[in-house]
Amino acid sequence: VCCLASTMSAKVRQRDLELENANRRLRQADEEKNLQVLRVTHDLKAPFSGIESNIQLLRHQYWDDVTEPVRDIIRRIEVRSATFRKRIRDILVLGGLKSDTRDKVRLEPVSLKGLIDRAVSELSEKAAQRNIGISVAVPDMAVLSVEPQLSVLVANVLSNAVTYSKEHGRVSVTAESGPRALMRIQDDGIGISAEALPHIFDEYYSAREAAQVNRQSTGLGLSIVRQIAINLGLDISVDSEPGKGTVFEVVFPEQRRTGDGKNNDS
Repeated sequence: VCCLASTMSAKVRQRDLELENANRRLRQADEEKNLQVLRVTHDLKAPFSGIESNIQLLRHQYWDDVTEPVRDIIRRIEVRSATFRKRIRDILVLGGLKSDTRDKVRLEPVSLKGLIDRAVSELSEKAAQRNIGISVAVPDMAVLSVEPQLSVLVANVLSNAVTYSKEHGRVSVTAESGPRALMRIQDDGIGISAEALPHIFDEYYSAREAAQVNRQSTGLGLSIVRQIAINLGLDISVDSEPGKGTVFEVVFPEQRRTGDGKNNDS
């Protein structure tokens, strides 16, 4: 019996070692793939900038000399260029976040209300164009986080709420302090179908309804949100009903700081 147990124990250790080595190789392959994507995307920036410069040249110097059909072609190029530029930016952002894994980030106290107020201010013009009201009910509190990454997360989720809201709709941002601080962003927009909901954080995924509303989406916004959540140790849940709206909830780790900067660890 002892011999059998010893043999089984050795096999388990060997299997654990093999699994660890396999996981390490997978991580290395993923990192190499990520670096390759970043290099290719970065190399696209220069020629793409040349295309945009030529578009502006046509706009400012030759616009009166071209016919309306040609102007229509230029306008379509501009729209596609804007989408492509946003995709380049999102790929570089997501690639950088994948490289900046959770064990490399340094958490510091961040004013959640100040961060949300700035995000709302930056989106105010976009919301006003469609008569969408944004309400904020967030106490003066701080959370342990990385401000640049948390700012991107809030901006992306809030921008989605505005983009997919109906005309004259409402978007609300609330937060609660406690052992685990919670932030909630809610809209009364088009919602997400049950079939699409499990895939919204997948890279390049866009639900059919969302694509009809926002044809310029890169399909990377919520992938960026997911990667930030991984980096910062956040829990994100999404509840949605087609035609009635969507609620994003973000729960912060237990260790946090209160608004006065004192530790409040549970």
